[in-house]
Amino acid sequence: MGKQYHFGPGTKFELDGDHCVVESLNGSTVCIRCSSRGPEQHAIADLFNSEGFKIDGAQSINFDPPISGVPEATLAAARKLEKHLLEAITGYRSGTSQDPAAGEPRPEFDPIGLTLSHRMRCKASELGLTERAMWRLKNAYERQGVVGLVDKRALRRSAMLVDERIRLALIEVIDSFENLSNPSNAELQRLTEKKIKERYPDLTLPSDATFNRLVAVVGKGKGLDNAKQRRSIANRPETPYGHYFVHRPGQLVVIDSTPLDAYAMDPYNFLWIQVQLTIALDLFSRSILAWRFTPVSTKAVDAALLLYDILRPKRMQPSWRESMKWAYVGVPEAILVELSGGPEHSLPFAALPFLHPESVLVDRAKIFLSDAFMSACRVLGIDLLVARPRTPTDKPQGERIFRTIREKFVSQLKGYKGPDIASRGLNVEADAFWFIDEIDEKFGEWVGEYYQNRFHRGLHFPEVPQLEISPNHMLQEGISRAGFVAAPPAADLFYRLLPVAWKTIQHYGVDTRRLRYDGDILKDFRNMPSPYTGRHEKKWPFPYDPRDLSVIYFQDPETAAWHTLSWTGAGQRLRPFADKTLSYAKSLVLARHLDPNSQRDLTEVLNELIDRIDSRQMQGAKERRVAALHALQTANAAKDRGLAPPGVPPEPTTTSEEDDVEEEVPYDENRGRHPKADEILGSVPGQDHDDVDEDDDDVDEVVI
Repeated sequence: MGKQYHFGPGTKFELDGDHCVVESLNGSTVCIRCSSRGPEQHAIADLFNSEGFKIDGAQSINFDPPISGVPEATLAAARKLEKHLLEAITGYRSGTSQDPAAGEPRPEFDPIGLTLSHRMRCKASELGLTERAMWRLKNAYERQGVVGLVDKRALRRSAMLVDERIRLALIEVIDSFENLSNPSNAELQRLTEKKIKERYPDLTLPSDATFNRLVAVVGKGKGLDNAKQRRSIANRPETPYGHYFVHRPGQLVVIDSTPLDAYAMDPYNFLWIQVQLTIALDLFSRSILAWRFTPVSTKAVDAALLLYDILRPKRMQPSWRESMKWAYVGVPEAILVELSGGPEHSLPFAALPFLHPESVLVDRAKIFLSDAFMSACRVLGIDLLVARPRTPTDKPQGERIFRTIREKFVSQLKGYKGPDIASRGLNVEADAFWFIDEIDEKFGEWVGEYYQNRFHRGLHFPEVPQLEISPNHMLQEGISRAGFVAAPPAADLFYRLLPVAWKTIQHYGVDTRRLRYDGDILKDFRNMPSPYTGRHEKKWPFPYDPRDLSVIYFQDPETAAWHTLSWTGAGQRLRPFADKTLSYAKSLVLARHLDPNSQRDLTEVLNELIDRIDSRQMQGAKERRVAALHALQTANAAKDRGLAPPGVPPEPTTTSEEDDVEEEVPYDENRGRHPKADEILGSVPGQDHDDVDEDDDDVDEVVI
């Protein structure tokens, strides 16, 4: 081995003819400053392998590359032993007289007056080793550098000793599989070897066994066996997750939606159906403020009405225990009566939190970026914060709550299907006998009985950091310190949260979605331009619920009273129907080669479809699935309509000729039926269902 040189902060050298100095070392990188250039950062291995690198007039330097796979304590012991060995060889622990420590050289290690053999004997005595052991260490150090001083027992425990350049090349290869299928170890080895040969021709890979152990260490936490997880990890920010500093309940509420990891059964024809859960989580107390279970997918109107659910107290369900009754300190029950609109309701209030959020944090899902949801936030005076695209770490608390719900609640439901295909049991849909409203009721009980009272590791009081805190404790602490603001919602808030269709009022009524609506209230507004300006000039706003299109709503601009306009095509048999029902009826119009622009043809087909649904005489599997969604969505619409103040009921009118119609995307059907449906309904077996894609709501904005 040639002469060794000290290389550390303050070391001067030449690089491509320029005079440079080392400013700092950081692992496998070095920060240098050159006379003609500013600060630069280089990989130590690349710097020493550069042809233009010179130090003390020499062409090269003995360089020990950083070591992977060795415990830090073991490596630190080897570095300490290196200093002792250098002191015995040179008289200086740094290895050079250019960088002496205080009192160096010590008398027993004076390189001028004492022989190397004498210095080695002194060092052996100092370290409690034999002289022979000292010479073995010297020979190993000259052959391998500091690697030769590492305790081999530690190497056996760590199972490998690999050049840092190989590790870095392997990391690059693993990162290249972000959007690819899972690689095998053999493929990783082939690509790593190819990359190494391109950069360092003289460097060779370790044995297959050592390389596989390196893959296990380097690939830990990178999702090598899970492509979805690998993509999620790649989207993590380099810095720690973002932190939101909240100081009181309601300051920031996280709202998110996810498919439920369990099947439910629809109450109409007992088919299993997908369910989606949308939830609101108070970031301060980690309290679950509101939730909604919706069939197949969540609509923008569901997300908007979820804000209403956050505002209002929740009533007890008949099956809930007495311990679920309201008992929050600092919030008198009289306030709850006021916020709920009166004491006439027979059921008491449940111990489920509610508040008026100051701001909400959502992702970029379509329902949260819809005009209906954003307008609802404006109506309620809520600031809307939107996370970055494909960055779930912007709202990690919202993502984590779904895991808690899956592990602590959903996994105990019959019909639990797991978070992915690999976790799914065989024919789990056969056990899906819970209806959606039953899951909703059980979930509310789980929230009040278990979740709100369980110890939450993310909550603590700064004054007593070791105290176990539950969401209820944190909520009560926040209320006692920051107070509780009673904010009764407006009586007509239900109408203000609905999506709106802007239409003109003709002599025959209002046309929207190729349907016609009319009512007595319109007699004074027919053919009249509206007072609105801008892009809605001459048009009037008509809130509607896409889950029940049998009616739309109109507000008298003089009295501010709300009125219901009914679908004229229903005649004397006004019945609710969802937008999915309407969309499927339009597809039947096309399939029968009827006029797609004719209101009369659509009215006839839609009425026939509703008649078949009411009499349970559906034609085929697709229509059965439409009937299930029809029943679920119209039932949810009827339940939410209870939030609205009493208004003028719709008055059926006669059907008129078509005019001023609009197009809509045809219905795309669902799939999936309960295995026992044939036994229950006596239908033809073997019929499949295709999944229903969520249609875009005909939304402009919410009435303000």
